[in-house]
Formats: sequence, structure tokens, C-alpha cells
Amino acid sequence: MPMPSAPTSQYHFTKRRPIITKSTPSHDAPIRSTAAPDLDKSVNIRLYFSDGTDCDYVVTLIFLSSSTKTGKVLTWNEKTVNCNRIPASNTSRTGQLHNIWIWTASLTGVYTGIHRGTVKNVSNVYGNATTNAVDHFLLCIGQIDNPMDSLLELTRPKYPQVSQSAGE
Repeated sequence: MPMPSAPTSQYHFTKRRPIITKSTPSHDAPIRSTAAPDLDKSVNIRLYFSDGTDCDYVVTLIFLSSSTKTGKVLTWNEKTVNCNRIPASNTSRTGQLHNIWIWTASLTGVYTGIHRGTVKNVSNVYGNATTNAVDHFLLCIGQIDNPMDSLLELTRPKYPQVSQSAGE
């Protein structure tokens, strides 16, 4: 005897929270500096999301910090901040979310060192769902002859840790 089917009204599916699906450069990617050690460079970055959001809103939720010999903190060039809806990307894994929205910017004042971007609890464009997460992304910038191991020294850090919030 076949099992009776349950009424569909008893099933309530909740949509997944939006998430950051990808970043470029990728997290903790070592980037070779083409500038002299005491000069800064620019780095283009991209954050991909599984849901649309407000570009101006995302900017207020990104916080940057740097550990560099110069003590300077990178920032982004506000004229380069851009957001777009993109065609859903192909996925290679079951359950993997599509990239459908992208935030791009050019980071400036990027000196040799370790830089961290923190993205705090971004909501979707409708404001009815958030990532409910604090995401950290590291960039390691260095010369070809500098493995940056001195930046990771735990007993006596050589470089000061400085932080700057978005919009400062």
C-alpha cells in the first residue's frame, strides 16, 4: 500500500543566508610587490556574493588593518568602488552557491606587509537576510627576496599593528 503524501502546506523552506562566495585575490594569497620596499602599490580586489546587496552599504561594513614597516594602513580608492549583478556562475560541487553579485575596488597604499580586510554581517538588498558572519581576508605583500617570516615573529614583532575603520 503506498504511503499517503503529506500536504505541501506543512513544508516551510527557508532560503539560505547570503554569503561571500569568493574573493580575489584569494584569502592569504602571497602577492609579489613590484614596487620598491619603501613604496606602495595598488591591488584590485573582488568580493563575490550569493545574493545582491547595496554597494554603498557594503563599503561601510569593510574594515582594513595593516602590519607594515611603514606603519601605514591601506585604503581603497573610492572612485574605483563598483558593484554589479553578474550572471550566475557554474558550480563544480553539489550545494555550492552561485556568484551572482560582485563588489570591486582598488586598494591603494599597499606596502610590503600583511593586510587584513574584515567584512561584517552584510545584508541582502532587501534587508531581510544577513550573512550573520564576520569574514576576514588576508593579503601578504612582499618582495621576491623577502619571505615575510619576520612579519610573523611572535616574540618581538618588528612592525606596528595599525587599524583603520571604513570611511576614516
